[in-house]
Amino acid sequence: MKNYKNIFPFKISTTSYILHAKKNNVIKNINYLKKSFNKIQLLFFGKNHLDIFLNPVTLQNLSKIKNESSIDYSIHLPIDLDLLNDSSKLTQDSLDTVYKIFDDTEHLNIKEYILHIDKNRNEVKLNKKNFDKFKKVCKSIKQKIPNPDFFYIENTNYDLTFFKDIILENGYSVCLDIGHIICFNHEFDPFINIFNNVINEIHIHGVKKGKDHLSLDKLDNKYIKSLINYLTIYKKSVTIEVFNRSNLIKSVKFLKKQFRKDKHGIKIIN
Repeated sequence: MKNYKNIFPFKISTTSYILHAKKNNVIKNINYLKKSFNKIQLLFFGKNHLDIFLNPVTLQNLSKIKNESSIDYSIHLPIDLDLLNDSSKLTQDSLDTVYKIFDDTEHLNIKEYILHIDKNRNEVKLNKKNFDKFKKVCKSIKQKIPNPDFFYIENTNYDLTFFKDIILENGYSVCLDIGHIICFNHEFDPFINIFNNVINEIHIHGVKKGKDHLSLDKLDNKYIKSLINYLTIYKKSVTIEVFNRSNLIKSVKFLKKQFRKDKHGIKIIN
């Protein structure tokens, strides 16, 4: 794998699920990717599979690799959290999972925890009831963890801008997922206008016929110009959120074609 650091106007990242080995898969992925990317997103797939990352051996190895290289980690919290449930117990159980992951990974100096605030991937109605529950969740995390900007709230299947006042008032960061914008027919420009100053992470991947996390060359042409124009001025972190080597290599090649360097810096290739 080639070195893709320092060739874009932003830091480049990908996921910890590119190679699919039967044993020590996390560490094999980190070792494979650490020289090619600025950061690796550790994917926590579900509440019942925390031990994949939180076992002592893996945590020790993650720390060792970080200390011996320039790699950073982000954490994508489990996607099956149930933070807008009507049951306060189920909501608290999900919050406790978040707190456990935060506490167990504190020694890795992670400053980016990607969070889906939804109802276990079910439809989130944009009403006062969910607004109040969303607000309660954000306040609960803020009371427990002193740096809410470490938590990057990601847009999923609902329009995150409905909750903009809660996010901005409480000091959270935002993760913009381009694929989710496309899949659920949300508006790109209004999202940028509202959250621009707190978008500290962007997830990019291809989308075709409603299926996302494909290679970037599958991205519809009508979205490419808006995305690349924004990435040209964006200086923070971009994660190619794909889940196999083929899609990763295709995506990096596609992204490289969109940029070139000249005496004025990085510009879009027309």
